[in-house]
Amino acid sequence: MSYQALYRTWRPRQFKDVIGQEVITQTLKNALTADKVSHAYLFSGPRGTGKTSCAKILAKAVNCTNLIDGEPCNHCENCIASDNGSLNDLLEIDAASNNGVDEIRDIRDKVKYAPSQGQYKVYIIDEVHMLSMGAFNALLKTLEEPPEHVIFILATTELQKVPATIISRTQKFIFKNLQVKTITNHLIEVLEDMEIDYDSEAVAMIAKVSDGGMRDALSILDQIISFNSGSQVTVKEVEETTGYANTRAVQSILISILNRNLTESLQESTDLQDKGITVKNILTEVIDVLTTMLLAQKDIKQANTTELIQKAQETSQNQLLAMIEYANEALNNLKYSTQQKTLLDVFVVKSVNYVPATGVEDAHIQEELTTLNQKLNQAIQQIEQLKSKPVQQVSTQSTKLPKPSVEKKRRHNYQQQVYDVLRTATKGDLKQVIDVWKDVLKALAPSKRAMMEVSKPVAASPTQVVIAFEYDIWFEKVLDDQGLLDDLNRYLELELKESRQIILVPTAEWPVLRQDFIKKHKSEIKSSNSQQDDKIQEEKSESDVVSKAKELFGSEFISIKD
Repeated sequence: MSYQALYRTWRPRQFKDVIGQEVITQTLKNALTADKVSHAYLFSGPRGTGKTSCAKILAKAVNCTNLIDGEPCNHCENCIASDNGSLNDLLEIDAASNNGVDEIRDIRDKVKYAPSQGQYKVYIIDEVHMLSMGAFNALLKTLEEPPEHVIFILATTELQKVPATIISRTQKFIFKNLQVKTITNHLIEVLEDMEIDYDSEAVAMIAKVSDGGMRDALSILDQIISFNSGSQVTVKEVEETTGYANTRAVQSILISILNRNLTESLQESTDLQDKGITVKNILTEVIDVLTTMLLAQKDIKQANTTELIQKAQETSQNQLLAMIEYANEALNNLKYSTQQKTLLDVFVVKSVNYVPATGVEDAHIQEELTTLNQKLNQAIQQIEQLKSKPVQQVSTQSTKLPKPSVEKKRRHNYQQQVYDVLRTATKGDLKQVIDVWKDVLKALAPSKRAMMEVSKPVAASPTQVVIAFEYDIWFEKVLDDQGLLDDLNRYLELELKESRQIILVPTAEWPVLRQDFIKKHKSEIKSSNSQQDDKIQEEKSESDVVSKAKELFGSEFISIKD
């Protein structure tokens, strides 16, 4: 069979041919140029990123007789033998099928023999993580004290399975996934060399579905060329061959979802599956498009269609993030479910029925708070306007005196109640109320709590508490809201474990009421203070006497009787 697969035909023969791993290849070239080649290397990374290719190039370079700037010449006898697989000093071992202790012991016994053709004897162990623990232990001693003429190159796709004792004795190189653009450019180079026509979008689709691996990309391209007999690489053929979801088709589904059109969204997703496109590919592309829309909200260059730009600007960031979360959840559940279509349908339904987290009740509360704030601002403006108007002259003619207003009656009521509180008020009672006041407010409904935010306890007795309001308008509203007052009394009783009557006053009135009380009850306050001072002095004197007695006779002979 004369035909050779594309990934083998285009396998790199020099470090400069390795795509997308420039840091690693440059490091290895510098080591070869400076003659500082290590005794052991560990290449790890995803499949198809160049690990084995770099291992073979390095093995060829160390035995090349005409090394040029760290690159093998590919013309000397050793280079040709390496490429043909006939170099005796280059041994490739597949650890997946040779993972026992005996195979590694065989290597350990042979490494002591000098190379027969080249300068070094090189062992390439692929998929080294498949070795048994006994095999690793057998290899460990050789890696620790290797002969000068031996080089080990270990390759793995699962670095976490390699023992730390092995890793620490090697130079570790991490191979990365290749970017879509890098793979696309190389595929175009291959197609142009083969003189095959191609659609740029189709080539980009191949690069995306290859998951960052150049070998996978070349294998897919090889399959498509065989499918159409090498005539042309088109989007349709890529979709049919790989089951990859067209970006435009996925964008159409998402636009239907954002338009709240459930029927159309489900039909479009079903049509894609009928074409042989897998649910995994659809969800993967959905996440990519949603991410693009998220970025397009800040930078419209990220989106590639006008309609997508418009939808990105119209859609909230929270909705896009929620849809990405739904798609990720469905993608993660695919491996555990046989009903893959159902998972895609669930994603569509959840996305169409997306409701912002705030909800209807919070929106209503927010609207109510906005209305109250507007009324408050209007009241403040009216007050300012009244202040700015000149005082009208009082008419000398006799006028009929108005009846006492409701406000005056209210003031008289809370004035007497405040006096009653101040007669027995203490700082300890006030501190007790202040400590629980925030918890009391938290227990209220949001709309009620908003009215109480401008209030604070200013005085308290064992049975009553005075609450002052910063604005009169809120004072009036709360005073007229018996339901709110009942709630305040109930929650305060729950926090204090005892009942206390709540008395409301405007903040502006509080200093006046307090000062009036002090003036009217001045003698009473002085008498109380005097009695307290006498009691304190008496207690102090008594304490001094007791202390002296204990000092003279001893505390065991002293007893205090009232």
